[in-house]
Amino acid sequence: MPLPRTALLTAWAAGLWSASCAADRTPEFVPLDTSEMRYRLFSFFDASGHLTRISSPELVPEGENPGDSPIRLAFEEDEIEVVLLGLSQAELDAHVPLLDQTRPESLGARFGAWVCGTRDLDYEAHTVHIPVPPSATLLLHRLGGAGFHAATPNHLEAVRSMALRFPIDFGLCLGPSKPKLSPFGSAAFHIPPGATVGGVSVDVDRDLIQFRAIARVDDRRVVALSRDTVFLLEKDVPYQDTPSLVVHLAPSFGTMVKIAIDRRPGLASRSVFVSGGRDGGRGAYHELVLSNEGLRMVRSATTTEGSRLNDIMVDAQGRMVAVADDGLLWTKRPEDTEPQSFHLALRLQAVAPSPDPARPHALAAPDKAFLGDAFTRVFDTYASNALGLGLLELNSITSRSTETELELWVGGKAGWVGRTRDGRLDQVHLDWSEEWLSCMSGIRACGVAALSHVIVELEADPRPGAQRLYMLADYCDGAVIAVDDARGCATSLRPPPDELDSPVQLRAIEIHDGWLTAAGDRGRIYETRL
Repeated sequence: MPLPRTALLTAWAAGLWSASCAADRTPEFVPLDTSEMRYRLFSFFDASGHLTRISSPELVPEGENPGDSPIRLAFEEDEIEVVLLGLSQAELDAHVPLLDQTRPESLGARFGAWVCGTRDLDYEAHTVHIPVPPSATLLLHRLGGAGFHAATPNHLEAVRSMALRFPIDFGLCLGPSKPKLSPFGSAAFHIPPGATVGGVSVDVDRDLIQFRAIARVDDRRVVALSRDTVFLLEKDVPYQDTPSLVVHLAPSFGTMVKIAIDRRPGLASRSVFVSGGRDGGRGAYHELVLSNEGLRMVRSATTTEGSRLNDIMVDAQGRMVAVADDGLLWTKRPEDTEPQSFHLALRLQAVAPSPDPARPHALAAPDKAFLGDAFTRVFDTYASNALGLGLLELNSITSRSTETELELWVGGKAGWVGRTRDGRLDQVHLDWSEEWLSCMSGIRACGVAALSHVIVELEADPRPGAQRLYMLADYCDGAVIAVDDARGCATSLRPPPDELDSPVQLRAIEIHDGWLTAAGDRGRIYETRL
């Protein structure tokens, strides 16, 4: 095995032996460049090739030349071989992205059969065990030999059965660039206590301002949706209960759950669609117009033959796409007077835009995801064996472009998060920060944690090169879940403390124009610049 560049490691290859052996063993200096190794560990073997012990591991400070601090190898009387295991900074970043370099005393290793496959996370000790990475440097030295060389297959097998323990810090998820949620505007309450909606006090009926969906219009305005009311709210402008800013929807059509805006540039007025309906009954969507004069209703409702419309979107061409409980996909071009529909699946749960002009629509069904064009009715289908068991149900979907392909991300019940890769839809395993433990269904073998709640919203940061996603879990902790895909971890974005006695439950998020906007109960809206 060729050794890296030029520095020198001076290793004692005789060192601390018993007095009776001292005359037979003389110190030996072994030239070895370890300048690329940030983590080093020595494993000792006896004459039969059995692993006898593991030395205390070392995390080399960045930039330090190992030749400045000679390492003394202390062989026991029956030991004749040592294998040096080394990991570079790139390998540490890849396998232990949350490495806490301030706790070197928690470094360690164990040997024996590795059973976890990927990692074993200890939430209480804030440590993680990982297998020896295949890319790790493994070099063999024999007592009295001339230097280090490639380890034999037997040594490789013994060392690769070890588990390496590293201290981790969940606070490193997202790093120093972690965004912070702030109130939308200077006031903590956007719709204050005692306000009225259509003449009804929000203190009497709080569902009036329990926001279920949010859509950003520009830097100063948002459109928010409650059970049966659409609000146009402006930053730092006092709330007004007026028809141009508050539009009531007929409650007979059921609860509205989603909102979408036609954001094509240069429009003097924009269509606003809201969708929903009664569970098990007819679905419905309402169409409004947003202009400089405010909001106005275009048609009170369009009902569908199937059950509730679960989600709705407007694509880059101004075309509406909605999905229904009965598996129907509803479409409407700007020039159409009535929507069209066709059957795609048994149920359709969510729809989201895609950055691929040839496949502009991403959809989620309970057991699969689709990517294609709702108007040509051509879709690629992604399924997973895990979903075929009928134990999981997808509820949300988003898409993003990577350097190599377009990915779909989906969220479902029991905190299930999946991603498409190479034509398949597979589960993504995340290291959840311990702040989410109250939302967990339990910590399974090998430290795998799962949310006990449904992922109801999922948004990818669409900026080129961005590796973060943002999620909401139903009735879980009142915070946005921020996922750092590069580090494989999930942490939280929380509203700042205020005069409320209990946390605000966030129920909707949206990413638009570089902003993450979040909304929830009590008329609260928050934002952060990504």
